[in-house]
Amino acid sequence: MQNLKILKALKRLSIYDLNRFKKFVHSPYFNQNENLEQLFDFYYDKIKKQKFDDLEKENIWKSVFKGLKFNDSKYRKYNTDLLSLLGEFLSVEQFKAQPLQESTNLLEAVIDNKMPELYNSVLKTTERLSERHLERNATYYFYQYMAEKHRFNLTSEFEKKSASKTKIQFYNIQDINDNLDYFFVAEKLRYYCSMLSWKNVIKHDVELLFIDDIVELVKQKKYYNIPTIGIYYQIYLTTIEPEDPTHYYKLKELIHKNLSLFPQQEAKHIFDAALNYCVRKVNKGKKEFNNELLNIYNEGLEQEVLLVNGEITPTSFRNICIIGLRLGDIKWVEDFIKEYSIKINQKYRDNAIKFNKARVALFKKDYDGLIDLLNEVEFDDFVYTLDSKLMLIIAFYELDNKDLAISSVNAFKVFLVRHKNIPDQYKLIFGNFNSFLEKIVKLSYDKKKLEKLKIDLLNEKSVASKNWLTEKIEELL
Repeated sequence: MQNLKILKALKRLSIYDLNRFKKFVHSPYFNQNENLEQLFDFYYDKIKKQKFDDLEKENIWKSVFKGLKFNDSKYRKYNTDLLSLLGEFLSVEQFKAQPLQESTNLLEAVIDNKMPELYNSVLKTTERLSERHLERNATYYFYQYMAEKHRFNLTSEFEKKSASKTKIQFYNIQDINDNLDYFFVAEKLRYYCSMLSWKNVIKHDVELLFIDDIVELVKQKKYYNIPTIGIYYQIYLTTIEPEDPTHYYKLKELIHKNLSLFPQQEAKHIFDAALNYCVRKVNKGKKEFNNELLNIYNEGLEQEVLLVNGEITPTSFRNICIIGLRLGDIKWVEDFIKEYSIKINQKYRDNAIKFNKARVALFKKDYDGLIDLLNEVEFDDFVYTLDSKLMLIIAFYELDNKDLAISSVNAFKVFLVRHKNIPDQYKLIFGNFNSFLEKIVKLSYDKKKLEKLKIDLLNEKSVASKNWLTEKIEELL
């Protein structure tokens, strides 16, 4: 019964939200069904005490509805109704967390209910909230558009008898139109950028109307000064003209200047666009973009854009360590692990620390230490698994145990074939690593063939640890 939807959902709430939901359930304005109150109080007590034993539905019914015969259909209905009530609570909480939206909706209610007595106070509140609203993403301009539209309607309703009504009615038409345009253009560009980023991953037949006209408008610097439009236009340029790095540097400049104007989740997507551009450059051999990657990650950490609910993901943590090591700054990576590992979710923390310390050991040529650390890593992530197998092979080779290295290569090849969930691109780069290392060991005394192998390796774009393989060939020549 712990798989019951309502119970699983309630367990995801923070203690603060759980207590607020309790008040919500017991409020006659939102709920007048005492049975739901009793059922919720039972779940509430279980969650607070973290005791989830004896949760069979018949036992729950017996505890909640004492003396009543168990009714399965009613029990399921109560749980469904309680889940709906939770959805209503979350909707209200989300609404209350957006005061500008709440205020614009109130303006609309004043019109619908014909309450001129509230006109001035609500309008002033909306204006004050607009001035204080720090975020300037597309949603902000949508609410500005709604507020200006309601202002226009209020004027029409309550001041239509004024001698200067025409002037009053139409003075904010420009503001209505401008804010609607800002919202429309920004959102169109935003989703166009998303579509472009997916085009190499999935096939799609999405048609975005007016997008060519919008791009041309922004190209002519129309709306470019609106931060949300300028940033998405630069992301668009980095996608369609990736060979021109000036688009990236302009994007970086706009991010540095305007990122605080975006909500955290959207700011992270914008940051990811800049990171992905740098990753693509690094993958094409532009090593100078490793510095750019590290700088962007540092700024993201300082502004807490890369932290989700105060936590850094194991993937971001791993990527930052890789970049720091590529740049040869082992001490910086060790300090980073110490400082930021506490921000990894406790569920993944120990694994992430050991795995990335093993990678540090690889760069320090501490191969025995690497093997000890990897023996403690739990392989619940295919990236951990693949990278760990590769590092172990390198360690065995460097410890001059070629037989164990080749044996591990053979086991790795079987692993790649058997596991169908591994993406093809990973199978390719790790498969090529195995192939080249086998040839290096086999041809170790044939300099002529090693020379040819070195050329083949240089021409091969998809191979893991290419620099290390090249180094091993050069040592034999």
